Amino acid sequence: MPCDPPGSVLAKPFANDELERAFRKALTA
Repeated sequence: MPCDPPGSVLAKPFANDELERAFRKALTA
């Protein structure tokens, strides 16, 4: 893992892309 964005590490536990998308949206909002 050379330069992984913070979101990548946090979204690791989420297997569903939908959950990851919602999580990203929450961080951005």
